Amino acid sequence: MRRLPALLLLATGLAAHARDGVPDPSFGAHAPGVALIDVVPAPQISIDAARAVVALPDGRVLVAGTSAYDFQAPEALSVVRLGVDGTRDTAFGNGGVALLHPGDGSHLRGSVTMLRRSDGRVVVLGSGVASIGSGTTVIVACRMSADGVPDTGFGTRGCRRLPPPPGLQWNTTPSIAAALDQNDHLLVAATTSPPVFTPDWNVTVTRWNDDGSLDTSFATNGTAIVTRFDALAARATREFVAGLAIDASGRIVVGGRSMPYDTSFQAPSSVAVARLLSDGQLDATFGDGGARLVTAPRLEVESLALAADGSSAICGTASTQDDPGDTDMVVVRLDAGGHLDTGFGEAGMRSIAFNAPTSGRDACHAIAMQPDGRIVVAGSTAAPGASGDLALARLWPDGRLDRGFGDRGDGRLVVAIDLESTNGNLHDQLDAVAWHGDVLTAAGVANSDYNQDEFAVVRLRADGLLDDGFD
Repeated sequence: MRRLPALLLLATGLAAHARDGVPDPSFGAHAPGVALIDVVPAPQISIDAARAVVALPDGRVLVAGTSAYDFQAPEALSVVRLGVDGTRDTAFGNGGVALLHPGDGSHLRGSVTMLRRSDGRVVVLGSGVASIGSGTTVIVACRMSADGVPDTGFGTRGCRRLPPPPGLQWNTTPSIAAALDQNDHLLVAATTSPPVFTPDWNVTVTRWNDDGSLDTSFATNGTAIVTRFDALAARATREFVAGLAIDASGRIVVGGRSMPYDTSFQAPSSVAVARLLSDGQLDATFGDGGARLVTAPRLEVESLALAADGSSAICGTASTQDDPGDTDMVVVRLDAGGHLDTGFGEAGMRSIAFNAPTSGRDACHAIAMQPDGRIVVAGSTAAPGASGDLALARLWPDGRLDRGFGDRGDGRLVVAIDLESTNGNLHDQLDAVAWHGDVLTAAGVANSDYNQDEFAVVRLRADGLLDDGFD
């Protein structure tokens, strides 16, 4: 009888662990744990794609992306707030939705990121082109109240273009990343180059004042240009931004992909990570003189996350060596000093396949760190010839798949949406994932071939009591 309490605790732990990393049935109306949001219902075109998610302290969720609902008008940056049950919170914006129109003709078809300030106000950024057919890349920042009312004191209708640093242009890559520092100053990472042709594209980190002007106290007149990757590669390189994060000491970590310039475009690419001090100067104690290149020839880098100890993890998608049509999720891990963590996965990298041993198209678009150091990746998976489904996986800090996550017993979770289709060639995917209060929330797009794509939001229980390493 003395063993009974321990056995009861074990049974309780197993029950909790059985629910770990599976859809929360109290959330969403489309399916257990799944909410679909038609942001602006329109019969001919209503294409909504969620690209960012913020989990609020009270359990509600902010989801941001782009919405096209008029063939004649540019896309809107759109933000939806969901209640704890996954339905629209009608106290936010207009019936639960805030639509942000820069009003300058910008077509924001690139990346979208969303940040929540300490005062509750929300900042949404989008990238795209100045107009259809234009080669001019633009970055737009919009600001609203906590309840979705545009801040009309910021730019026009709450939005303004962020001008590139003097003498540079935002480059044709659509990827941007952003973060808020401890003073709620906005930091934006993007790719820049001179307006004349050059083989050298650099990562640029800019810091902005509250009124949208450059903070000239940061780096050099508000701009830090990371040229260290050129020196490490011993040639001109082109960088593509995937993520930006600030550690507990206020240092700024920026990551992405670096490609040595080669007219044949066959040069192997690398994972590129740099760290700046809080004043924008390169942190020479990180990596090799402030930056690190990790050769990964076939890897398209998509997202970066920091752990509490200052280590970083980068996720992306890579084709396998034998079959270019077979792609896997890949995670690369660096320690806090910017060195490849050889104790993670295989020599610092971990590939995740959902369809092994057969080929399939697995892609990672977002990564998050749990407070206990476990790593969550999100994206999509598709068997050969099949539609794409939402996909998530969780890893231990050493790169092992956490077998207690998901419903397959192998650390992976697949969620099929499958909206109406005539050709069956739909591709649903997750593009953002956030952790809050033992819950994971991921957001992306549920695709339809009738121009009726919708925001897709999934909420999972994230942290069971027992670990799969327990014996």
